[in-house]
This record gives sequence, structure tokens and C-alpha cells, in this order.
Amino acid sequence: MKKPIILILSLIILLSAIVYALITFTDVSVPSGSTTNTSAIVEYNFSSDSNGITSVKWNWNGTNYTFYDDSLVLHLNMDNRSALGENNSRVVDISQYGNNATIVGYGNVNWTSNGKYGGAFVFGGSASTINLSSIEQANAGVGDFTFGAWVKSNVVNLLVFSSRVGITSSGYDILAGVSGVTDTYTVRVGNVASGASIGPAGASANFSTWNLIMGVIDRTDDLLLLYVNGVYSGNASISGNLSNSQVLSIGKRGTSYFSGSVDNV
Repeated sequence: MKKPIILILSLIILLSAIVYALITFTDVSVPSGSTTNTSAIVEYNFSSDSNGITSVKWNWNGTNYTFYDDSLVLHLNMDNRSALGENNSRVVDISQYGNNATIVGYGNVNWTSNGKYGGAFVFGGSASTINLSSIEQANAGVGDFTFGAWVKSNVVNLLVFSSRVGITSSGYDILAGVSGVTDTYTVRVGNVASGASIGPAGASANFSTWNLIMGVIDRTDDLLLLYVNGVYSGNASISGNLSNSQVLSIGKRGTSYFSGSVDNV
């Protein structure tokens, strides 16, 4: 959960002292008459066997982008890596805070190697969830906050993940199938004072493909902003304290269970 960075990187970090990695690129000559395709997304995979990394910065054309430091309070990569202590009951948080998650109902939620990046978890829509205990760092509170995940959905009008127990409670969530409409997503927040869910209108995104759904809480302008696959897709005015003492649940809110796949929360 962090301010969104559109450059998408797949990381395997067994965390260390400061390390500066320099990569040199060599242009390739394109033969005359050939056709080339370019992409707006560049994927790099880094591995490190170091311990104690406190920050990672990416320098692109002279500009530094920080995508790992103490403002990242939760990152579940969903890769089921035994080297990290992950298994059918445990998902490890690779942020500096160690907010590990517990898998409830394995069998109704299953790991697959066919994630967006590496593995993912597939939710069957019944009696299964990945839970985090109430963690102070994951409370939106009254400050700036960002939350999101890669998602593929099978059904409409279900919560992908939620820090709320009901429509009148405080917290935030991601909703698939807004108002029962297929191929739409939105993000929502709520607080006890408002007694309602607040969020942008749904944005279109194909359920059958992976989509990056991000919510950004901007307290400077008191807005909740929706980004779908890195593209700004609407906002809603918000107010009040969003903190609560509820469990953050992936694949469930209350008695409603998500059906679909989730990666990189």
C-alpha cells in the first residue's frame, strides 16, 4: 500500500545494507524494413540475498522513484515461497513491518502459479479468506493512504478485500461489479460518522484479465481517487477518521465471499 507508481516492477527481495545496482542498456539496430512494437510497461526482475534493506530507489532518466521504504506498510506478493516461510496457512508480508497474513479455509481458496507476477490466490466464493490482524500501519486514519491489488473477478457486486465489517463502519475496500454491472471496479471508504460507503463511480475493466485496482486517499483535497491499470478513473469527496480495529480481510467482508483471483496486495 503506497502512492501509486506506474512503472511496474516484479521484486524478489530477501532484504540488506545499501546496495547500488547499475544496469547498462545497449541500443539494438533495427533492420531496414522491419516492424517493432513498443510497450508503456517495462518489467524488471531483481533478486537479492542481502539482509536489512531499508529502501529501494529506481533511477529512470535521472529521476529517482522510491518504491520500497518505511511508507510501504504491507506487501503480500502471493508467491507461496517456502524460503520465506509461506505455506497453505501463511502469507508473508515483505514490507519492513512483517504484517503476515493467515489463510482461512484453504481448499476454498487455493494457490496458483498463474498470477499476474508469479503466484496468486484463487477464491472460490465460499468460506475462505486471507486475514490480517488489526494492524495500526494499515489503518487509513486521517492521513494520506494508498491501497490496491491485482484482481481477476468471476462475479459482480463482491468485495475483493475490505477493512470494514459493514456499510456503516470505518475503513476501505475494493468492489468488483459496481451495482451489479459486470466488468466494473471501484474503491470505497466509509466512517461511522457518515454511516455510508463513499467512492467514485465504477470504471470499466475486463473481468477475465488481470487489472490493477488502486485507491488513493488524498487528504490535501479530501478526495478518494480511483486508478485502474495506472489510469485515473474518477474521485469522490471524503471526510472524517477512517481508522478502525477490524481485521483486514482479502476475499471476504462479513458473510460475503469473493470469487476470483488476487495477486500483490
